[in-house]
Amino acid sequence: MDIAVCVKLTYDVQEIRADGNGAPVFQNVPIKISEFDKYAIEAGVKLKEGSGGVVRMFSVANPNAKEAIKEALARGCDEGYIIAYDYPPQDPAMVSKLLASAIRIHAPQSQIIFAGEASSDMSSSVTGAMVAAWLGIPFIGYASKVQVQGDSVMIERDGDNVIEGFVCKPPVVIGTSDRLNKPRTPTLTQILSAGRKPVKILSPDNVDPEAAPLSKMEKVDVFRMERKRVLIDGSDPVSSAEKLISELRREGVL
Repeated sequence: MDIAVCVKLTYDVQEIRADGNGAPVFQNVPIKISEFDKYAIEAGVKLKEGSGGVVRMFSVANPNAKEAIKEALARGCDEGYIIAYDYPPQDPAMVSKLLASAIRIHAPQSQIIFAGEASSDMSSSVTGAMVAAWLGIPFIGYASKVQVQGDSVMIERDGDNVIEGFVCKPPVVIGTSDRLNKPRTPTLTQILSAGRKPVKILSPDNVDPEAAPLSKMEKVDVFRMERKRVLIDGSDPVSSAEKLISELRREGVL
């Protein structure tokens, strides 16, 4: 079975800091696999282990993010296709069109395409569905269970109070949730062998010259929480208690 996995390589959001004006500083922030996409990779690799085939990774990313690309291959992807982009793109319409076009060109035989339910930076939760729309095939999101039975794919997803079941014929795009599996940790052998797996760098113009952003991000601020540093003189317990109660009421706590 041929499987494609859409992977977003994004800034490590835990390492982003703000400058004096509250704007994010991306310099020297490492690039990593979006956490949700690790479930997508694991889903593809598990299907390959059970049914055979090839898992191809597709990403719109900076080719210089070699460690993140290598990690995706170490997790079990057999090939990598990187659509070169200077920084993690934020427009899902453009990204999905490039991914769909790259899959159509380089992996047209893909029967199942996995995508994470969201990215750890934008959380738009629409890229997988858009890929399916561009390819003209079904999409099922938030999958918590995926099984191949004969020539059909059985998919379950957990709702708030119900488990929904789907049966469809490939090809299909499946959005993976964190309930689907537990991503493996690559072994040293897998990490070393990842460097020998093929990675193709693709030009966006060659993949789909008509793909263009439909939205523009005007501003990004880093959320910062600061203490109010209200000091209460504790020399007089009664007065201190009254002051504390007054402050709590003013904040709406009491």
